[in-house]
Amino acid sequence: MTNDQLNQFGMFRRVNSTLTEKAAVISLIPSLNEQATLFAENLADIKATAIKYNDAAKGKTKLKHNAIDEMVDEVIPLKAVLKSYAKQNNDEVLLAKVSVSPSVLRAGLRDEERTNILEDIIAEAESHPEVMANSSITPEMVAAVRAKYDALMNAAAEQDTGFNSRKALRISLGEKIRNENELLRNHLDELIELIKKSDKQTYDQYFAARVILDYGGKISIEEDAPAENTEQPA
Repeated sequence: MTNDQLNQFGMFRRVNSTLTEKAAVISLIPSLNEQATLFAENLADIKATAIKYNDAAKGKTKLKHNAIDEMVDEVIPLKAVLKSYAKQNNDEVLLAKVSVSPSVLRAGLRDEERTNILEDIIAEAESHPEVMANSSITPEMVAAVRAKYDALMNAAAEQDTGFNSRKALRISLGEKIRNENELLRNHLDELIELIKKSDKQTYDQYFAARVILDYGGKISIEEDAPAENTEQPA
């Protein structure tokens, strides 16, 4: 959830708390009661969707980043051998592929760039078995690096296939929040006027709850709103 969505969610929760607390009054007007019930159901749906989205979004890119970090240490010895060979033989093409420094490879590039460089280094090591063997790096050792690289990248790719699911949840969450706001503006805000004369206190509490507060992101989705709308931004 964005901060703006969290602030709106906090408002929804306070409004629902007021409507629930004043259920005896609300129930006297069937049309108002119907919309209040729908509002509560929608709020529960928003909460469930937000929780699913937050759970799905956690660590979505961390796995791939960590996998690349792990592979950098495995590939640096291969890079060192290839770089030395390229310099000795004036192989500018090979040198361009393996000249990046370890410090830059570890922290100075985007993950996509690092992945391309690692792939190139491993492929060149596979293409130069005699060169690698001269530095006591056997084809089996290079194959092991390749296998580890492929396994880690495949695992990261599988993690990233959840992107479409996360995107769908994000879009769904936004739509549900918009629909809840429309229900407030087009129905509850209008229908609550029916009790203004008979129960001004409930009327005032409803519109007090309708104010959107800035929580600065410090609001728990899982917890219910405190009783009597005492919820305040941290």
